[in-house]
Amino acid sequence: MRLVGEAGSKLARLKETGFPTPGTGRGARDAVNPPGHVGVVFTAWIFYGLAVAAVLVLRRTQPQLERPFCVPGYPWVSLLFCTAAIGLVLSMIIERPVGALIGIGLMPMASSLLFLYQIFQVALLLQSF
Repeated sequence: MRLVGEAGSKLARLKETGFPTPGTGRGARDAVNPPGHVGVVFTAWIFYGLAVAAVLVLRRTQPQLERPFCVPGYPWVSLLFCTAAIGLVLSMIIERPVGALIGIGLMPMASSLLFLYQIFQVALLLQSF
């Protein structure tokens, strides 16, 4: 469908500027999910998968501990979730490598800030004595 007249020329000018417009494919998706957003989601899925994997490991290595929560469908649902998390992380790495690198870069940066915060808290605690 070809747009004519004033509306068509405005749409053509928007497309020339690189502004995401309906039906432009990846550009519109990039406006909704910028690379930084993918980095945050990427990092979150890594930790979701690690948390569920930790449940699997702890239930295998320390079966004698009391469990306050019974995982429905254990271990199959947990294994399925870990597989899905691995698939999502790999998909994000393949589809958006820049966003994945941003997410990987966020992890050591956040760890460094946490470490500095803990040092600051200890220093404040020592000053109070």
